[in-house]
Amino acid sequence: MWKKKAKMGGKKGPLFTKEVDNIIIELMKKCGHLPKPYVKVREAIPQYTSKQIRQRWISRLDPRLCRKYLDDDEKSFIVQWVEHNQEPNGTIHWKDLINEIEHKFGNLRSENTIKNFWNQRKRRIFRDIYLNTYNNSIILL
Repeated sequence: MWKKKAKMGGKKGPLFTKEVDNIIIELMKKCGHLPKPYVKVREAIPQYTSKQIRQRWISRLDPRLCRKYLDDDEKSFIVQWVEHNQEPNGTIHWKDLINEIEHKFGNLRSENTIKNFWNQRKRRIFRDIYLNTYNNSIILL
């Protein structure tokens, strides 16, 4: 997000430091149960938006996040879930999938972890299709 703004002439936002991460963690322990906790945290660190703080929390800092690799059962579940729940226009509701995985496997996964798995899988499939098509056309020549 910031890279895009920087390329378009906007200013790149401040990077998160360990100190800022610790502030977010401590304040989320105190305010996490409140409505709009990210707005409360922003009051202590105004150089970040509440959206940036939320994203940092749900993708990196939440202590409930499982950081282990996805196991085979989780991978199979993701594939089946996406095939069954993907909308006709291609939209995938990642937050719903995250909740399902947490409920079924007891692991809270970040959206990035799940999206990275899905997009790598998709790229691998397209690459294999391309290579098979390319190899078959060479054989035909």
